[in-house]
Amino acid sequence: MSTYTDRQQQLVRELHYAEDWGMVFELLALPRMAGRVWATLAMAEEPYLSAEDLENRLEASSGAVNGALQFLTRQGVLERIRVPGQRRYFFGLRPGTMELLVGRRLAVMGEVRDLAGRGIEEFGDRPAARARFEEVAEFYTWVDREMSSLIERFRADRRARTGGRS
Repeated sequence: MSTYTDRQQQLVRELHYAEDWGMVFELLALPRMAGRVWATLAMAEEPYLSAEDLENRLEASSGAVNGALQFLTRQGVLERIRVPGQRRYFFGLRPGTMELLVGRRLAVMGEVRDLAGRGIEEFGDRPAARARFEEVAEFYTWVDREMSSLIERFRADRRARTGGRS
């Protein structure tokens, strides 16, 4: 009968935790592996990890990890650096990543609102279509206003907590 060492138990906890983040990312229509990579970088004591480090910690293929790294880098969530004397890149989380992702979602919501407005203009002579597009436009106008207000309040609270540092 084998027993896990403390380190092995910690690695299992980290894997499960990363997988939980992967599932949340998937619920947000984002790649699951991107969530797992994000969580692993967030848990790491080191400020930067290589793709190989992530593959080992996540027990994942290089293709899956590299795809997630490319996705997160394109989204502006990761910083990619070169370390002198190393031939590979290292990746770390940029500050404010969740705020960035929510901001991107808000931008998409604004596009939905605008598209609904166009629907009202183009198909407003159809009562049923007009009512549907008005409902969408009204909802996304409200969401945009409220979320923008929430983000501003969050920023103000953070400034108050940190003495003005973001």
